[in-house]
Amino acid sequence: MPQALDGVPGRRLHGLADPVGDRVEPFGEDPGELRLAAAQRFAHHMDAARGVGLDAGKLRHARFDLLGAAGLACRLEAARPRGARDQDRNPDQGGEQEERNRDEQRNDAAARPPDGKQELPHRALLARFAGPAHALTPQRLALTSPPMATRTILTLPDPRLRLVSKPVGKVDAEIRKLVEDMFETMYGAPGIGLAAVQIGVPKRVVTTDLAKKDEPKNPKVYINPELLWASEERAAYEEGCLSIPEYYEEVERPAHVKVRYTDLDGNEQEIEANGLLATCLQHEIDHLNGVLFIDHISKLKRSRVIKKFAKAARRETEEAE
Repeated sequence: MPQALDGVPGRRLHGLADPVGDRVEPFGEDPGELRLAAAQRFAHHMDAARGVGLDAGKLRHARFDLLGAAGLACRLEAARPRGARDQDRNPDQGGEQEERNRDEQRNDAAARPPDGKQELPHRALLARFAGPAHALTPQRLALTSPPMATRTILTLPDPRLRLVSKPVGKVDAEIRKLVEDMFETMYGAPGIGLAAVQIGVPKRVVTTDLAKKDEPKNPKVYINPELLWASEERAAYEEGCLSIPEYYEEVERPAHVKVRYTDLDGNEQEIEANGLLATCLQHEIDHLNGVLFIDHISKLKRSRVIKKFAKAARRETEEAE
């Protein structure tokens, strides 16, 4: 069985190392040269411009799959013109053999591709990885998905926080990217819950993670969450909000709730929650309806905190000017 090369990530391709990930120096265009290395302890690579290459100096512990190399050497040998193989076996052949060789060479020249280059056995592989002449294969292909990003969290008194978010019609790549950014933003804040409208996207998407600092992360996504049922029993928790930073107030809400939502796979789910999770879900669903937790406290306290943040926003605007 072929063995993986030490220090070289990537898959194996016919006993060769990954041609996309490994930079190598060209070894030569004559496939017959590979026979000379079939029993040596080298690592085989693929060069984007000229095909099979050898470069043991770039690997710390190069290993060579002798069986795979011997098989490849045999295939390359079989691809050589018959006259060339006969000449290797009988170096002292007479003029008759040389004449046959010249005839075969003329026939080969007539069958060559228009570009005048010899049709090498590895040309089919090169077609997959070919680049500019004499250029090495890029170290890694570009990622097809964009990286996660930290978004700006809207803060009071930004009027967008009062928008009613629209339902998500389809869980597609755009929604998944939004969810990734929401988690990145929520963890960076840090916080335990975030609604999409808090980063300026009025869509009904919520992320939460109630894991404690010494526990592994437990990210949860709720798309189009809907409160189906709430208990008459109530519970009070001191709440805060990433959109109203450094302000906390005790809020009383139903102690038990039942919520229907859609997961990232587009499947409809239902969950019954109590304790902190029940409070967190109600807090975030409020956001989707343009409601802030300060709307559940006394009018006097709410008026004070709104004035405080409005004053801070005016000061920031004046300093920016």
